Amino acid sequence: MIQVLNIQKSQWGDQFYINLGIYLKDLGSEVRPTEYRCHVRCRVEQLLDGEDFSNFNRLLNFDELAPLASRYKELRSLVAQSALAWLDTNSTKDALAITLKRGGTKGFFIMVGVAECLGIETFPK
Repeated sequence: MIQVLNIQKSQWGDQFYINLGIYLKDLGSEVRPTEYRCHVRCRVEQLLDGEDFSNFNRLLNFDELAPLASRYKELRSLVAQSALAWLDTNSTKDALAITLKRGGTKGFFIMVGVAECLGIETFPK
């Protein structure tokens, strides 16, 4: 597996998005896949809820003024507790299979072939 973290700038303003991807080597031969070529993908905000969700989106909106030092500190913390923690949790095929079987993947992009590769019959709805 190859894990990818991608920072994307909006074409409409100074808003940013952090995208995560997991590329399954059993389903392709890329060595350095871009996030959009990964077999399982999501935006970090899909992993957040409530206040963390709102705060994360506010911090990534650079059209809104905020002190940079505190903004970066809060962003580092939220990325570590959500994005990096999710990637750590899903660092093996078995772990990723468990995560996908449990559901909670609304808003994820999961390519055809992932279920079979991971030995999952179907994804929860």
